[in-house]
Amino acid sequence: MFLHINLIFLVMSVGCSKAGSRHKYDKEFEEMEDVSRIRRSTGTDDQTAQLPAQNTADHTYQPDATPPPTNTSSSSAGVTYTRWGKTSCPSTSQLVYQGVMASGNDYTHKGSGVNYLCLPLEPTFADTPSYGNGGALLYGVEYESNLFTSQNIHQSEAPCAVCLAANKETVLTIPGTNTCLGSQGWTLEYQGYMMSSHYTTFKSTFVCIDQNAEGIPRTTHNNNEPLLWVANAKCSAGGGGLPCPPYVDGYDVLCAVCSL
Repeated sequence: MFLHINLIFLVMSVGCSKAGSRHKYDKEFEEMEDVSRIRRSTGTDDQTAQLPAQNTADHTYQPDATPPPTNTSSSSAGVTYTRWGKTSCPSTSQLVYQGVMASGNDYTHKGSGVNYLCLPLEPTFADTPSYGNGGALLYGVEYESNLFTSQNIHQSEAPCAVCLAANKETVLTIPGTNTCLGSQGWTLEYQGYMMSSHYTTFKSTFVCIDQNAEGIPRTTHNNNEPLLWVANAKCSAGGGGLPCPPYVDGYDVLCAVCSL
């Protein structure tokens, strides 16, 4: 009898379980039918739009409340270049400051810097001199030859102007021509002559001096400081020189400063 009662209890449990499952399936089926009726009535195929809202806060991408810093230096501000031999900028650019051309290599000195600097006409200094005892020196730069287009600059010192080419991204100095090359739409800032130190003295860099170069009025004395000479093409029949043609031996080398 005890076994009979257990069998009855087991059958009733299974029946209840099946009934519960059928009830669960029936409820899910009714929910699906409700969703289908809503979709048909609204005419949309977006199933998820009609489903009950679910909590997706833990799975939804949330951008950082603080955006990353942006680059504040925009190329639209322009680029700067130095107009050697002039105190003003061309109409294509804006004047940043006027200055005097300087270098560290007196033509008799083998040390110090060989590059050219544009020192402003309104300098500032430290309160007291350093203890370097003038180990590195800066001199004004002197024209040692006239230009074909500037006949009155010999033995005067060279000025300079730092210019801003607005809304430009790059500046290029092209030696060997007085025009801008390429098909990218370069703007000619100025044209001139390539100049540097004499080949028999200590080296310096080449620099593009404006074809209408000016001399600083107060300086017409021959100080033999860093000296500028016009660069000439040098050809050699046996090789080692420039290709001639197209270059011509002894001719002045022109230059162009272009912006883009």
